Amino acid sequence: EALSKGIPKIKIRDLVTLIEGEVLLRHKFSKEEYVQGAKLRGVDSKKLGVLAELDYYIPEKKDGFKFFKTKSAIILGEELSRELFAYPDLAEKIEIIAPLAEVSPSGELVPQTKTAELVGMFRSGIYTYDSKYVLIDIKQAQELLGLQARRMWQIRLDDPQLAPFYIESLRKKLPKGWTAQSWHEQNQKLFKALKLERTVMSAVLALV
Repeated sequence: EALSKGIPKIKIRDLVTLIEGEVLLRHKFSKEEYVQGAKLRGVDSKKLGVLAELDYYIPEKKDGFKFFKTKSAIILGEELSRELFAYPDLAEKIEIIAPLAEVSPSGELVPQTKTAELVGMFRSGIYTYDSKYVLIDIKQAQELLGLQARRMWQIRLDDPQLAPFYIESLRKKLPKGWTAQSWHEQNQKLFKALKLERTVMSAVLALV
């Protein structure tokens, strides 16, 4: 309520609480071992359907998103799944390593590990997300990430064109140390690449 004061009343489509942190994923396939750095994102299973309009592939035997909530289960980005040679149809086990999760008796930060079953894949159409993100139940994310867990909120507006105006107003109200970013700001490189592609295409068409 305190944050809402002074912020323009804009219709919000949905709001999702997220937990996020850096992890390593390890998967053994045949005689090979594959390791990839990734961003672990914890989310309530009921909110999976509103995460940036993701397309999901979950085998029927996994009982849909119900398995995601009740078991040690993860969903990988499509490209990340390929890089690890891990596929949900094969009931693959993935080891998750959170490097700086808890404090040892000596005061040093030590890793925490967890083995989870790959129950599905998602595709956003953006390589940065599909090759780096792994989804897990929010409570398990908090336990695994420990000290390095970051709490975030994803807000989607009914009118995306109002996002810059809303973000600017929100930033003025946030406590010190908090940040707010729009989807456009997080994907500046992508938009610059698309702009360059359009410019090149225009030049080619002009030459023709």
